[in-house]
Amino acid sequence: MIGIAINCRRIDTVQKAIELSKQPEALLGYTYTIATEVVKHPEFRAKVLNMILLVYHRRQANIDQANFDFFKIAKCQYALDKAESTGQLLEKLMRSDTNYLQGYQIAFDLIDKENQIYTQAVISHIEKSDLKADFSERQEKLLSVLNGTVKDTLTRQFMKKNNHADMLLIGKVKDIVAKDKKQNAMLHSAVVWMNGMMNAQTTNDSFVKDNLSWVAQATNWNRFSATATLGMIHQWNTAQAQEVLNPYLNGGVGLGGGQASPYATAGAYFAHGLIHVNQMTPEISTFYKDGFRNAGNSEVIMHGVSLGLGLAGMATKDNELYEELKNQMFSQDNAIIGEAAAYGMGMVMVGSADEDAIEEMITHAAENQHEKIIRALSVSLALVMYGRQSQADGLIEQMMRSKDSIIRYGAMFTIGCAYAGTNNPAAIRRLLKSAVNETSDDVKRAALMNLGLLTFREPKQLPTLVKHLAVSYNPHLRYGAAMALGIGLAGSGSSEALKILAQLAQDKEDFVKQGALIALSMVFIQITDV
Repeated sequence: MIGIAINCRRIDTVQKAIELSKQPEALLGYTYTIATEVVKHPEFRAKVLNMILLVYHRRQANIDQANFDFFKIAKCQYALDKAESTGQLLEKLMRSDTNYLQGYQIAFDLIDKENQIYTQAVISHIEKSDLKADFSERQEKLLSVLNGTVKDTLTRQFMKKNNHADMLLIGKVKDIVAKDKKQNAMLHSAVVWMNGMMNAQTTNDSFVKDNLSWVAQATNWNRFSATATLGMIHQWNTAQAQEVLNPYLNGGVGLGGGQASPYATAGAYFAHGLIHVNQMTPEISTFYKDGFRNAGNSEVIMHGVSLGLGLAGMATKDNELYEELKNQMFSQDNAIIGEAAAYGMGMVMVGSADEDAIEEMITHAAENQHEKIIRALSVSLALVMYGRQSQADGLIEQMMRSKDSIIRYGAMFTIGCAYAGTNNPAAIRRLLKSAVNETSDDVKRAALMNLGLLTFREPKQLPTLVKHLAVSYNPHLRYGAAMALGIGLAGSGSSEALKILAQLAQDKEDFVKQGALIALSMVFIQITDV
């Protein structure tokens, strides 16, 4: 009855079916799953979720009722952007002697899955509540969970304790590279990145400290990247961020001392963003604004500041941050600054579908002469439409009709981001059509790569979708097919993906081999020998 009623858009019948059932909790859960995973129309989905909330509230005669699904209530409230209601729910749970632990768990779910604007609104409600009078200890603990302190500490402790990175191996690879008299900059950079990835989030920066003079041999953008790896290693280690990065921020002489480098300073700002990703505060906002003021005329430092600000301010939809980045891009016709500022704008506005931001980005992309800025704006438009599904169709159509192949490239990512994880048949057809009919290799490659984004939740059909394109005469299609498998089947160990990727790893084109090897590493993430 629920299935038929939802197809007929009869919410009153859905409600009746749930309330007359002997298993209302199970059917409420079922209806929630249908609403969030099957119903595509956003307005109708909101109506179904509001009905689910109404039924829950009617059943909630007593907050201490056993087996009551407070988690679904919180999820519905988030989907409907009702932060105040979530604050009220948590406040009620904190007052309950039997259910306050569920309140902590909901707080962990919020900090883990929802955007920081929503979480900040919930924090604001809890801080203003009168819990302090009778439940001050619970309020304090709840706030420490909601502001991320507990999660960051536990994650850091776990990663540090369970870090099995083989430092001897890194040392051996470094020694081999160091013996190369040609001083290959790419190999040098790769070793530094290897250390960053192997020790990500563990705070173990011993390799950098023990080999400062060798790491400091990196120059220009490689020096930027080398410093930025400290952000990977110390991610969420907010308490020590300034201590770790100050030597690099103060004149950029942190890596082995010597001459100051704007690339080291810029890398430190980027690292600061990685450490504080999705954790914007007034202090962090001031830090980045000061970074712009102190950068002088250094386009490199402004690049690092823009990326760091975008990471920290991710999904805040903060107009002030957006304007700060937009001004950096507009005021200086510079590809290095403009590229980073454009990506920063996209990160700040992730999932907002903000019409003013879209209009400004698409207009500037059409008028700008710098390819890097056009590409960054095109990808940022995709970020702005993240998760918006059919709401993005108008923008996608507009971008696909552009004469500029870079904007059409962005259109492929807009399809991937807007319909991420939905397996939407129309979006899949659109990408496959572009992969076959497009004149630009860039766009063909992006179209296939985004099939991975569309299908990652249910990727069983993905190998079948890309199998024939993986043997195309066009190497860009072969590369796109490889990356689609890597993204869509990450961590799956899929044997079907292995058959295709093993063949592509022997490709005659070096960059296709590269794509296949990267994709293989993604497919086998966290897969054991067994």
